[in-house]
Amino acid sequence: MFLVALSKVYGVEHLKIDSIVIKTAAWHITTPSNVSCSNFENDISYKECCISDSVIISKIVRELSRLELSNGKTLDVRCKIYFYSQGEIFTSACIDPNNVLYDGLLYKTSSSLKKTINRIEQKSKFKMPIRLSSYTKKEIPFTNGRDSLYNYLASALEDVVDTIERPVKLMVICQIDGKGNTTKVTIKEKKGIVLNSGYLELFSRLKEIFMKDIKWTPDKERYPFDVVTIPMFFPNTKATK
Repeated sequence: MFLVALSKVYGVEHLKIDSIVIKTAAWHITTPSNVSCSNFENDISYKECCISDSVIISKIVRELSRLELSNGKTLDVRCKIYFYSQGEIFTSACIDPNNVLYDGLLYKTSSSLKKTINRIEQKSKFKMPIRLSSYTKKEIPFTNGRDSLYNYLASALEDVVDTIERPVKLMVICQIDGKGNTTKVTIKEKKGIVLNSGYLELFSRLKEIFMKDIKWTPDKERYPFDVVTIPMFFPNTKATK
């Protein structure tokens, strides 16, 4: 174990870091959509290596400590570094060719940092990880999961649901930030449905609930936002009464 100064990057004077895990993909590989920090392992093929050499770790930390803040608005991750202390993940850094995300803040990727990562990759033994499946479904970031969210919505929308005259299937798409706030709500409906006052009130109430009442699980790796999709079905309750 050794002490490293992280005052700029981590906001503390000293921290014990004993190992790091570096996961890398080719810097300029093309993907169908941007690779997020929180879903890096599912969105792209990568190689990884565990490093406990204090010289290498100190080099990475120094490079991170010299980075300047960025005003970028997107992140397309090609390298992710986990910092370990006594077997526990303390934090992570997500790096794309232009930006580095750490602790909810975005920094400019320096050419020196990229060169350091490239040299480590050339000299260390990076391997493809063993993956049980090519994709792991990401759980919805809501306290107690999806069922808890649906139960809350059913209670909050009970009076509005009674006004619906025919079954309706919706897809609610929420953009959420690192603090767990909903920043935008989009509601898509099955084509051809005629909107009566009940539907309009339902859409309005849904947007209000997600924007004002729903609090998602905070995640500092969520930048600039993640998209959460919630499929919803409202039966024709009047026909069953």
